[in-house]
Amino acid sequence: MEYDPGAMLRRQEALDRGYSDDEIRRMYTRGDWHRISRGAYLSASTYTALDEEERHRFLIDSTVHAASDDAVLSHQSAAVIYGLPLWKTPLDRVHVTRNRRGGGRIKRRVTVHCAPIGEHVAVVDGHR
Repeated sequence: MEYDPGAMLRRQEALDRGYSDDEIRRMYTRGDWHRISRGAYLSASTYTALDEEERHRFLIDSTVHAASDDAVLSHQSAAVIYGLPLWKTPLDRVHVTRNRRGGGRIKRRVTVHCAPIGEHVAVVDGHR
């Protein structure tokens, strides 16, 4: 039941590898795994070795799949994907922008902004 400790492990992958939900819960409550977001885990040793931007990339990878198809990474999340320098910028939430007038929201791990998005959206490392 080994996996690459440097790679994010999703719940379904863990189940496919033979872990039960109870074992998964024990792994992150005991501290062997770090829970990045619901259903996404990283080995605790790998997580503690990451810098803030690298942790944010894993947060992006663990949450963006649930975002709307018209959502694009924006603000500090886009800066992290582009590899731009950040200074004292909070990276506790993934920031996305949707092409609509209103309905932005702040959730525990995601902030949704609303603004017009042009027809040309860059794709960097598979992220819009």
